[in-house]
Amino acid sequence: MMTPEKLEYVERVLQHTRTKHPNMPKHGIPKPKTNFNSSNALTKAVLKTFEIHGLYAVRVQSQGQFDPQLKIFRKGTTRPGVSDVHCLLGGSGRHCSIEIKYGQDKMSPAQRQTAKQVQESGGIYYVAKDFESFWRWFNDQIKKGGSHE
Repeated sequence: MMTPEKLEYVERVLQHTRTKHPNMPKHGIPKPKTNFNSSNALTKAVLKTFEIHGLYAVRVQSQGQFDPQLKIFRKGTTRPGVSDVHCLLGGSGRHCSIEIKYGQDKMSPAQRQTAKQVQESGGIYYVAKDFESFWRWFNDQIKKGGSHE
């Protein structure tokens, strides 16, 4: 179902793409995906939202990696509980950590501790559970300039 939030997202992505590629014909621009039915899809949409607004955001890889030569898993180098996306909000430049929790996912004790540390340090911590609520939250933050309110 195309919710108002998804419709606005699609229009913003298309507008961003047309600006980025002005010589591309309108019919040649693919319509953005709006089926955010997994953690990965929701994370990509969160990152794209920051991109189309010209804001910094990066996905944090926190899991270990398999070494095919040694046939072992190498432990990740991030702290337990680190959020999925780190970003800066426009206007204020405030740090924001976004944790993606899709479906029945729940925050771990380490993630709750990280949320507390980020907030006590003056940053913003947000748990994105679905696209629509994330889009509304993001637009509220932009209107406020990323302030504490």
